[in-house]
Amino acid sequence: MNDLLFLNTQRAAYFLWEFTGCDNALGLWTCAEDIGGGLEDRGLLTPEHIDSVAGKGVYSSEYIGLIRLIAFKIFIYTGQRDKEANWFIAEALVKNHEWRGSVTQIAGIYRDNKTHFEALSGVRSEHVRQNYT
Repeated sequence: MNDLLFLNTQRAAYFLWEFTGCDNALGLWTCAEDIGGGLEDRGLLTPEHIDSVAGKGVYSSEYIGLIRLIAFKIFIYTGQRDKEANWFIAEALVKNHEWRGSVTQIAGIYRDNKTHFEALSGVRSEHVRQNYT
């Protein structure tokens, strides 16, 4: 399970780097973990779940909430202060099939390990650890 979590966090962090240009690898890693936790909390555990929210349109409260969650995490972990840039990056990530697959895999692993989260030794984000332990 830890190997699968590692690979998906690595891939999600890579796309965060590609879309943000941030050079803080640990920040991008913990950002990916934290976004996965936020998706798990919302029950978005598959790419199709994200597609369903995105399909409701840009004016739907669910879509706005999802993009706001991702944009805020980008702000927190990258320090990017431009709100519009963070919003557009979040929208681009939601459209990226590989990123959606990776980040929802993270969310699914968190969900599957809620009762014994301490077994997921690779989780670096203190925020995520506090939510699950």
